[in-house]
Amino acid sequence: MTSVPATAVYAIDPDGRIAWTDDGFADLAHAYGSPHLADGSAVGRPLTDFVAGERPRALQRELIARAQSTGAPLDLRYRCDAPEMRRHAILRLEPRPDGGVVFTTWFEAIEERPYQSLLDTDRPRGAGEVGLCAWCNRVDDGGWREVDDAAITANPPRVAHTVCEVCELLLTTRPAGGPTRSGPYGPA
Repeated sequence: MTSVPATAVYAIDPDGRIAWTDDGFADLAHAYGSPHLADGSAVGRPLTDFVAGERPRALQRELIARAQSTGAPLDLRYRCDAPEMRRHAILRLEPRPDGGVVFTTWFEAIEERPYQSLLDTDRPRGAGEVGLCAWCNRVDDGGWREVDDAAITANPPRVAHTVCEVCELLLTTRPAGGPTRSGPYGPA
């Protein structure tokens, strides 16, 4: 199993552009196949350039606005899976007085599992397309389910990054003054 950094921290400016990244961000970029981002080249680019799928990008903007409007940190649970592991993570959005936001992410748990071809970005793609939830990493192959339980063949279909109905509900219906931790696994 690949070792993972304890935390990765980065910030956006009031315009939504990445202002800075830390060494944990660089370590994460190296560990998960994006070493080109470890050199600081992400700085100055819009955060949404790194969020796949229109609905996940829109939700990211909504969550940033929610953190900024409350002025309080917002902790969100999510999954950041790899082909051979499930990674349960927390993303903290901490608004800054200047309108920027600091993001801190860390893994709560990492579980090994059998190889899942759908999550292998280097794997050639077959015909068709399936939805993959950007928050819980479940796949929609006729109903939302864990990738391990989906009917994925040796040539996986293309992946369309989206947000499943459960995560959409959990992430968008929490009142601004409600729980500060939410996501696909419920409030802490």
